Amino acid sequence: MKTILGYARISKDEDGSVSLDYQQAAIREYADRHGFKLTRIEIDNGISGKSVAARPAVQRVLAAMDNREVDAVVVYKSDRMSRDGLE
Repeated sequence: MKTILGYARISKDEDGSVSLDYQQAAIREYADRHGFKLTRIEIDNGISGKSVAARPAVQRVLAAMDNREVDAVVVYKSDRMSRDGLE
């Protein structure tokens, strides 16, 4: 069974975007559907995607990946990790 970590983010200026609750539910559903073990979901609430360094939760995700604590990271949409890819 693959062990995964979820990541959700919403910016302060994202009116009408997908809520954190919806992102988390979608990540949980994806994990269940594919038989993955979801260890946790890290959340950056109200933080811009412009800088990876300025987001505590994404730093925890990157550390978990570096430490090989999880097999994969699941996000609702790839732009939740970074606008232009990881800088």
